[in-house]
Amino acid sequence: KVIAEIDPDIILLQEVEDRGSLEDFNEEFLPEMGCSPFDEIFVVQGNDYRGQEMAIMTKRGFKLRSIQTHVHDRNRHGNPLFNKDLLVYEVKTPSGTTCHLISAFFQERWSNMDSTDLIRKDQAIRTAEVYQGLQEDGKSNIAIAGTLNDVSYSDCLSPLLRGTDLRDITKHPS
Repeated sequence: KVIAEIDPDIILLQEVEDRGSLEDFNEEFLPEMGCSPFDEIFVVQGNDYRGQEMAIMTKRGFKLRSIQTHVHDRNRHGNPLFNKDLLVYEVKTPSGTTCHLISAFFQERWSNMDSTDLIRKDQAIRTAEVYQGLQEDGKSNIAIAGTLNDVSYSDCLSPLLRGTDLRDITKHPS
């Protein structure tokens, strides 16, 4: 209902069961809610073995140009850094502008909070590097969205919100 009410041009999704379910949601459920379906759907399989994938859907002339995955990024112990993935989508708007959307899913909290805090901080550091790399390549119109699994003032997220020019959306004047 929220998606139908907002009727976005682009939506990033996490914990998608599978492409077939997402197609059904797009073609059957959204129109029942009064929302036009999305034109393009792309589902990316990540590191999650439970079948919780990531996806992007676009409509109204917004075109997915490229996807960069960080599924193979490793932590200092040689294990996958991201539980699902860190994806960078390049989307061309109908006006010809290009935007870069970074879809992040950071470590969920476990009973050992210190351990998960360290994992999230490493994920934030890598995400900040990806963001800054896009800027160094002359890219603009960059947004990071997703599930960071912590409050914006957390030390775990400081590499993103204090170590870059990124700002929490709740701080935006509009």
